[in-house]
Amino acid sequence: MTNNKKRDEQVSAYANKTLIPIAERLTKEYNISPPLDPLLIPHIFTACQFWITVFDRTDAWCSLLSPKELLLARYYWDLDSYYTASHGSSLATKLGCGFLTQLANGVEAYLDGKSEAIAHLKNAHGYTMIILLSTMVHEKISLFYSIIYVYIFY
Repeated sequence: MTNNKKRDEQVSAYANKTLIPIAERLTKEYNISPPLDPLLIPHIFTACQFWITVFDRTDAWCSLLSPKELLLARYYWDLDSYYTASHGSSLATKLGCGFLTQLANGVEAYLDGKSEAIAHLKNAHGYTMIILLSTMVHEKISLFYSIIYVYIFY
């Protein structure tokens, strides 16, 4: 999602406070010229994940960051996802609302005897889960139902 001013402000503030010091440390420690771009730090985390998953190795990308820095780099992606595909995105809430409306209409049609299908569930992966949970949070749907939803469908 582009043109998300709140996301840009939050990511910028996080990068200034957290990613710049890590980039400065790496630049100094490895004599990098020109200086390492702080926004590459989260990509080091991604490369670390890849090397662990594919090669079962932590001695390459992962070794560049301390355990705490790995968590800080990972948080960048959490922050980004929050504002692009989760509760911080109005689009996620709108998409989830449409899905929930379709689901409720399908259940109602079944209860009224107009359909043999109880419901049409269209969840395929985590992003659709995030969208629906975002809608539930925005619309203040009971946390109980949100938890039941995750339990049943995840």
